[in-house]
Amino acid sequence: EPSAGPQLYTLILSQPSLLSAITSIVSHEIETELIPATSLQNLFTEMLLPDTKSQTHTRTKNGSEDKGEHTGDGNGNGNGNGEYNDEEDIDKNVNKAIELDVMKAAMRSSSSEDGTALNSILFHQGLHALVCHRLSHRLWNNGRTGLAYYIQSTVSRKYSTDIHPAAKIGRGVYLNAGSAGVVIGETAVIDHDVTVLQGVTLGGTGKE
Repeated sequence: EPSAGPQLYTLILSQPSLLSAITSIVSHEIETELIPATSLQNLFTEMLLPDTKSQTHTRTKNGSEDKGEHTGDGNGNGNGNGEYNDEEDIDKNVNKAIELDVMKAAMRSSSSEDGTALNSILFHQGLHALVCHRLSHRLWNNGRTGLAYYIQSTVSRKYSTDIHPAAKIGRGVYLNAGSAGVVIGETAVIDHDVTVLQGVTLGGTGKE
């Protein structure tokens, strides 16, 4: 669409990296009066871009905090016995995790016309929610729990996707919130290469 050229240039082509492009789009989508898009973009840059001063305090691989519902077997199947044991690696390579998330969103699209990385970056709400979670999870690990909860709440209203900041999510995850939404609880652990469809709740439901 010719009229979309300036917007594509501003949001994607002029950005120095894939992460900068997608966080620029997401920042404008979830901005509020309290935190405008510019501040959100700076927060993404501070917390997610490599070689910044921000250092995360990752949880130990075998510590008690690694307990929870392990979801997915690494082959896109839920409720498997996948072992999420490399959070520190993901924490150091969040760029790679988001790149794989973008690829997964493009590959899993139900429409061949929509199944492109560009369309996923611009329009895929599940991908946008996942990128926001990677921010809130980094904030959570740095002890900035109040801001992490704020991001969670904002994303929940915008994308119908409620992911607790403490939830651990691997690389290459496809999240399709849809109209039914998705809920991922505090103790949930999602392995790499997993598909989560709309209407799914991971973690405690309060019914047991």
